[in-house]
Amino acid sequence: MATPENKLAFDGGWAYDPAPESTDHIQIKSRYGLFINGDFVKPESGKYFDSINPANEEKLSRVADASKADVDKAVAAARAAYRGPWGRMKPAERGKYIYRIARIMQERAREFSVIESLDGGKPIRESRDVDVPLARAAEFLEFFAREIGIWPAWLCPLVPQSDAGRFTLYPMRREPYVNFGFWDVKRTREAHPRGHFNRLVERKVAELGGIKSLYSESFFPEAEFHAAYGGEAYAALKRKYDPGGAFPALYEKCVLKA
Repeated sequence: MATPENKLAFDGGWAYDPAPESTDHIQIKSRYGLFINGDFVKPESGKYFDSINPANEEKLSRVADASKADVDKAVAAARAAYRGPWGRMKPAERGKYIYRIARIMQERAREFSVIESLDGGKPIRESRDVDVPLARAAEFLEFFAREIGIWPAWLCPLVPQSDAGRFTLYPMRREPYVNFGFWDVKRTREAHPRGHFNRLVERKVAELGGIKSLYSESFFPEAEFHAAYGGEAYAALKRKYDPGGAFPALYEKCVLKA
């Protein structure tokens, strides 16, 4: 019995996925307390200040204004925790909790990026992350401190599952990586061409056998981009499913911003 050929229908309804800058999935409470001893609590002074989005001057939330008394309470709670179960716990067990916290942060990295961009008034394209093999992570950190001079917002362990399929357009080997996430604007007195520091990071990550996420600004030359992100495999997919070139290619979208 002949099996009917499956064909893609391009004449149906199309809907865009949420853009990285979309705030539809972000939930910001109207007011936040101080996180002390495992709970959000009111500040001793009862004072709060407005968190303003400087891009449009809209109020995002009200945040507790910590006083010396609040800081003393937080320090006392941390000392009590360390002298209690946390301090008696074996390092391997503590590592499990830290690893889980890191994974939760990584799972919500896009949300954190959007909120940080709202709070700081900067475009999300200035928020980025890179994956560097664990064996070369110290080299990247030393380079980053020397050449860039802004500190990563997070460092998360990342280990591709041995039985998982490989994603050709974002190639990673079956070995531990460290995900470095950071967002900021590098300011210098010297004049540099646009994308100068991005290119420093892109070249160093490639040199160390890592790979850079593409949701932020990228400045790769076209040949280098295709070599890093499965260009031949992507070209084959493009020829098969978009032979007429109706949609921008990956390089055009990620680097040229077509």
